[in-house]
Amino acid sequence: MASQSAPLLTVGEQGETVFDHEDGSQVEDMKQDPQCYSNARKRTIYRPTLLIFVMLILVFAYFLTYASYRPTMIFYESTTTSFLSSSDLNNTAGSLHFASYFSDHMVLQMHPTSSILWGRAAAGSKVTVYFNGKGYIAKTKPGNNPASVFWRVILDPTPPGGPYNISVQSLHEENTAETKVLQDVLFGDVWFCGGQSNMAFPVHSAFNASDILSKASNYPNIRLLSVAHGKSETPLHDLSFQNEPWMLPSRESLGGDPDVDQQFSAVCYIFGTEMQSQLGYPIGLISDSIGGTNIQAWSTPEVIKKCLNSSSVVIPPKHQYHWKDSCLWNSMVHPLLNFTIKGVLWYQGEANWEEPERYSCLFPGMVNDWRKKWYEGTEGNTDPMFPFGFVQVCIAKVQDDEYCDKYCDFASLRWAQTAGYGYAPNPVLQNVFMAVSVDLPDPTSPYRPIHPRHKQDIAHRLYLGARALAYSETETIYRGPFPKEICDTSSHQIKVKYQFDNIKLLSEDIFEVYCSENTSSEEEEEADSEDGWIRVNQVIKTDSTSLMLTYKCPGNILATSLRYIWKDNPCEFKKCAVYGEKSDLPGPPFKLKVNSSCIL
Repeated sequence: MASQSAPLLTVGEQGETVFDHEDGSQVEDMKQDPQCYSNARKRTIYRPTLLIFVMLILVFAYFLTYASYRPTMIFYESTTTSFLSSSDLNNTAGSLHFASYFSDHMVLQMHPTSSILWGRAAAGSKVTVYFNGKGYIAKTKPGNNPASVFWRVILDPTPPGGPYNISVQSLHEENTAETKVLQDVLFGDVWFCGGQSNMAFPVHSAFNASDILSKASNYPNIRLLSVAHGKSETPLHDLSFQNEPWMLPSRESLGGDPDVDQQFSAVCYIFGTEMQSQLGYPIGLISDSIGGTNIQAWSTPEVIKKCLNSSSVVIPPKHQYHWKDSCLWNSMVHPLLNFTIKGVLWYQGEANWEEPERYSCLFPGMVNDWRKKWYEGTEGNTDPMFPFGFVQVCIAKVQDDEYCDKYCDFASLRWAQTAGYGYAPNPVLQNVFMAVSVDLPDPTSPYRPIHPRHKQDIAHRLYLGARALAYSETETIYRGPFPKEICDTSSHQIKVKYQFDNIKLLSEDIFEVYCSENTSSEEEEEADSEDGWIRVNQVIKTDSTSLMLTYKCPGNILATSLRYIWKDNPCEFKKCAVYGEKSDLPGPPFKLKVNSSCIL
């Protein structure tokens, strides 16, 4: 043990030896390693009064830190110097605190990356974090309040498991100590779940809620954190609104008890249960969503500025959303950038239905920006290309809505969610997986058809994407069939060759062709309208991956484009036309050019 610790037992943050503390609890633990204690004694100034004082501190500190570390201590000095904001925490000035989202029962990100712990302490104090038999001397930085400082440490990469206790101790200039302890801390994978009302949609409102709630106690290694709602015009360092601590799944914590004002995202939780059952180690879930929010509220000003001129649609003021740009990024995302995560799930888009062109810029911009900011905030411990899963929305159009008839374009919004590729991952959305939900309508939903209750199906499709991309299970099929080639055989027949899975055909009436004699540039503009599109006459499956579509354009002209399920509500529950034969996953909607000749 001595040979391992020798290079680390030299100089502390202020230049003193790391054992030359006036905290007797450290001395007592070092006595159990004679060689370590002998080396420490050589560096210590002995005075009778000091020894008496140290013994008193020892007794006091022992009861405060009863279970936070093991006998032999190794001290690491954090090299961290970056803090994301100079704004202060919402705690009493000068006292020792963890940041608001650290609490008992939490999950921290496991190896190979490291987790960061941070908080606030009195100015002039020396902060040490004790975990798993080691001590970490924290770096500190002044806050807005001169009576306090921020402290921060980076833990060693830790394998999945637990539970652990983690304590932080602050030694003040007047030789007094203050200690805080986190108990029942697990290490595993942490997933952030964001978006609007369909992500916020609670467990108790989903289909099969009774069964889900009854099995909550089967998942003690899943831990839940619900981020409190709030807005801010400037980026916050910590969550500034009253936040519930981390919780274990239960009927109460999931919203199954009408007498308890608590709920949790159904998609996020069900995803977590499938992941935890598959992986066998702890999963932390952070639910961070608000209904009715557009993507601009969750994006940084830099992203919004880049996408200002990416839409030709002018939205009437009365239909613009009341969420100010970046207000939720500032208050509900930015504070978490110091928290190492595995990946993100995103269920949003309904609030941007008027501006699909802009969304195709905003969504990839937000994904890339979040990755960059999280990587920087955790000092490289969050993957700069962390897996990002999203739900391609299923939306029910409001009937007899004159405004929506003119401006709402849900089919184009789904296309925009893929950045104009129709599938994910793609060259713009790299390491991004998509759960198609267009075949999961719920027209009788008591929460309005815009909120389908089929959250188990959606969560399962996200789970498959995570297994394939986040956990490198290359054999897992996570995408429905998508065209690899579309070509005209010159006899008013179009061949569609699919990739990603073999196909099964459930219906024949959802394909449409665009008939035009114009040049390609003129045709592209016209194809954005509904004029000129006609339904194909016949669809035949010719082999395991191919369809043959027969059509008849007016004037005997040839089709130039083909689109599939390009409607607001194109099909009934799990009754779209094309599904994967092995995966049973739906093919996503598309609108693509028809090649004049076939290659494959």
